[in-house]
Amino acid sequence: ILSLSSSEGTSSNNAPPTRSESLNKLLRYGLVGTWDDNLYGLRFADSSARLLQEKGLLWEAVLADAVEKGISPEDYIKKVSQLVSKFNGHSGKQRKLANYKVTETLRTLGSDGGKGELWYLTGSRSVGKSLILENVAEELNASGKCSVLNVDGRQYNTHLLRALVASLAQDENRLEAVIEKLPPAQRKGLSIMLSSIFIRAKTDAERNRIQTANFKRLVSSPLTTATDVSLPEFLGAFVEASKGRGEYPVIMIDAVDKVFNMRSEADKHNAIDVLDLIIRMTRQEGQASVVMATTADTLDFPDRLDQLPWSTNYISKFIIAEEVAPLEMKKTMMHEWGCGENLALGLMSLYGGHVMNAMDAVHDLAHHKQKIGGNSVLGTMTDAPGNCLSERSITSSIFGNGMKTKVKQALHDLGEIGFLPLETGKEPFAEIILKERAGFLVMRSSKHFAGIPPEAWQKPLPNSTVLPKYMLVPECNTMRLLLKEKY
Repeated sequence: ILSLSSSEGTSSNNAPPTRSESLNKLLRYGLVGTWDDNLYGLRFADSSARLLQEKGLLWEAVLADAVEKGISPEDYIKKVSQLVSKFNGHSGKQRKLANYKVTETLRTLGSDGGKGELWYLTGSRSVGKSLILENVAEELNASGKCSVLNVDGRQYNTHLLRALVASLAQDENRLEAVIEKLPPAQRKGLSIMLSSIFIRAKTDAERNRIQTANFKRLVSSPLTTATDVSLPEFLGAFVEASKGRGEYPVIMIDAVDKVFNMRSEADKHNAIDVLDLIIRMTRQEGQASVVMATTADTLDFPDRLDQLPWSTNYISKFIIAEEVAPLEMKKTMMHEWGCGENLALGLMSLYGGHVMNAMDAVHDLAHHKQKIGGNSVLGTMTDAPGNCLSERSITSSIFGNGMKTKVKQALHDLGEIGFLPLETGKEPFAEIILKERAGFLVMRSSKHFAGIPPEAWQKPLPNSTVLPKYMLVPECNTMRLLLKEKY
């Protein structure tokens, strides 16, 4: 466990005179109690367990900054709230903040090291995975080096072909290039499919233009019987069209667990066919690269794939989108949001690098001032620790009541240490914690995850010579405070 003193003066011994005793407590025992540029950490004490419940702590940070700036606290937090709204509406800034390491990795798609790849992207909820994919897809398409289809499994579920067609329709030139690679009957079939799909566009006028162009194409097509286009045929045309434009084809599938939900035997057979097609296009023939993405609470998705006649060994890279690192988070709050140091460190003390929670807290402060507690913006997250030991979770599982002690100990360790080494991702107590969204799994292949010291991967499991293959970690940094509060 790192125990590094911040050079910014979070210790109460060096605290500025404007900081109250309660604010000093927040900065000393919250998530910046021990931290460095890349890692949040707690200096544990009984005080840590009550920080999220105590009302007025963040308002104390507002008061301290307002005194230093020489303005009223109301005017100060109003201005910060306005800048946060501006930041949130400026997609370029927000996306830039959303884990630059992951962004830089995805930008290599289509380059010499990013061809014929199958990558798996995951991370906890609301850390910006979808924004990262959207931003990188936009950049790569604009570069002229790649042709990227970015689809959302939440919108289309198992209908992957419709999702891909809808994504392609947002770029008329690329759409025309793909259509030209299809026989006349399939062109007509694709146009009919397009007419029944809601096309995502930046404006209604843009959407109407796309749909009008498709209608003209449909009515002017040869008088042939329309033939449905299969997924392999569509992807084959997409690959050929991309090559013709001098671009490398890339497919991003967000919420991939929705695409491969495998609830029925038919779903399983369809999943196998699609996965086999993806493997052939990527790892075997190098015709395209594919990124599959999902949230951390569905990180057992690769295990579900392993239950099929398919192997996750085909996945060439596992990538985890983490919260924003402390140094970058603090810079953003002070330079982009207009926060003083006290408010920036106060927000980080409760929410770590979770941008959405921190933004919500700023808006709450502007409206409710000293009345809000740190847990006011967490929603159902506050229920997760207790739900892990509920009768529903324990007795309804196949594990029985004897599992309660193991679950409770694991939750205590996650709050205290921040990670728990495992040999398998199918440990019964871990499955309960995953199901209730109190934690998620980090695979050994993602060993650069910031919340886990590198040496932890080299330490054998208790009473064993086997090295850990997984680490169970809290759902987010704030979850450590919740676990400390409960256990």
